[in-house]
This record gives sequence, structure tokens and C-alpha cells, in this order.
Amino acid sequence: MTVDYQKLLLDTSEDEYEVVLKEFEATDKILKENLERIRGWLKVQPHLCEIKIEDNVLKRYLLCNNFNVEKAKSKIDNMYTARSTLPEYFTDRDVTLSEMSKSMEVGGWCVLPKKTPENGRIIFMGILNDNVEMFDPLSWIKVGFMIGDLRMKFETSTTDHYVLDCNNMSLAHASKWVPYMKRQAFVLQKCYSARIKGIHVLNCPTFLHNIITFFKTSLKKKIAERLHVHKTLEEFYEHIPQELLPSDLGGKQISRREIIDEWKKAMSTPEYRNWFLNEENQKSDEKRRVKESEMNEFSGMQGTFRSLCID
Repeated sequence: MTVDYQKLLLDTSEDEYEVVLKEFEATDKILKENLERIRGWLKVQPHLCEIKIEDNVLKRYLLCNNFNVEKAKSKIDNMYTARSTLPEYFTDRDVTLSEMSKSMEVGGWCVLPKKTPENGRIIFMGILNDNVEMFDPLSWIKVGFMIGDLRMKFETSTTDHYVLDCNNMSLAHASKWVPYMKRQAFVLQKCYSARIKGIHVLNCPTFLHNIITFFKTSLKKKIAERLHVHKTLEEFYEHIPQELLPSDLGGKQISRREIIDEWKKAMSTPEYRNWFLNEENQKSDEKRRVKESEMNEFSGMQGTFRSLCID
């Protein structure tokens, strides 16, 4: 029997688009018209005209940008430009490869299958295995972007709640992650069109406070204002319904380890491995670009751990 991973991992379906359209006071007619406008725009972009993008992905860009076609175009351009200019994040995306497999063993990205009452998605970042030698930040981030791509394909939620659980994260882990931190935040905001409702930090030791402050500098002002460092889980429950959380954080859902294992199983199937392989070819042709790209902001964008004062 074929497993419906869209339903299993995200508990969502195509039918939910009708509910989403009502939330944005849009109609199926408006959605189709906007899709046609974006398709027409893509055809006349020399650097993008050969790219094949699924309708579901274009729908996601419209949804995440409040059906603002111009904003959606900008994010689409950014995404497929990033795939060309940042190949280290968007190639060799196969979770059966050694480093990628280790990254999913370490933990990292966990997308909860149950959405909030406001149709929001909860995404955990963190370390479940405290073995520093197994933690490769590039592979860890790459897995996160792979999950992001699958969400662009299947997701129907309208907002995201990111949760950084610092439990098991040592200074050694943090020192590995910091050089990649700003680029990771930049891609999430500029390419994936994440409508971030909140960022919640749990179990944060004193030595990580300055790193969290450094991370805030990579966020848009309005998103930085939505970052909360919680002293207790009870404080966190005031923002996210406890029953939606995994069992290892006091919730009623399966554990983060079990959720990550389900994602790994799905991403290891021939169907998804081939899909990611094909997606590697869907990228901009920068030699044919006419206008300058927003992604030029990436130049020199590297965090520096040495500049941080750790108490």
C-alpha cells in the first residue's frame, strides 16, 4: 500500500485550499488568475524561463505573500537564484548519504503534524543527540531546507511558529552553527516566504544569550520583536497549545524523535529522492540575468563567532 506522506507528515490535503482562500478573502478564480500572471512573468525572465515549477509551489508563494503577486515574484526569483549561487545548500540533497543521515540522527528539524487553531505550523529546531562530532551545521541546515521545499509543495498552513530548543546544545555546537546562522535566516525570510508568527527559545543557558542576540540581528525588525526566550515550559504553553506538542515536551503527540524518523523514511523513498534530484536542476541561469538580484546581499554574509563575548 502506498503511504500518503502528505497526510502522515503534515496532516493536510488539497481540499484545505478552500478554507485558506476564505481566510485571505480570495477565490479560486483570483488564485488561477494570479497563477497565470506569475506563469506569464516567468516566461519572459531570461534567467528563469526554463525552470519547471509546480502549481502547488506557486500557490504557496501567493499564500505566504498575502496574494501580492509582486512580492511572490521576488521570493520566487530569490529561491531559484539561491539554488544557483549557493550550491552547497541545494545540491547532494539525499538523506541516505552519510552526513545527511547523521544530521537527521542528531535531530534538528521537526515539523509537528498538528496545526494550531489559527492554521499555524510548529517547527522545532534543536539537538536531540549531544554528540558534537556528529553535528555538521551545513548538512543540518540543508535538511531543514529540504523539509522547507516539501512544505512548499504540500503545505496549507498560513503561519509558522519556530521553536529553538537549546537543550543538548553545547558551546561547541553553537560555535559550529554561528558562521552559518545569518545565511540560514536570510534564506528562510527571503526565499521560503515564511510568515513567522513567533520564534520561541527553550532551555537557553546563559552562555547562549549573546548568540541569540546575534541571531536577532539577522531578522527583520518585526520578526525580531516576535522572538521570545522562555524560562519555563509553562510560559511556552501560553503561546502554543500544550496538547499539540510532542510527548517529550509535555504534549500529547508522538515524540520529536518519532516525527523526525517518519520524515527520514519519507525522504528516503525513491519517489522523494528522485524529486529532490530533479529539483536540483530547477535553478536560475545567472548568465542570462538582466536585472541585479536581491541575493547579492549574500556577499560577505558570514557570522563570526570570535566577535561574540561569551559569559
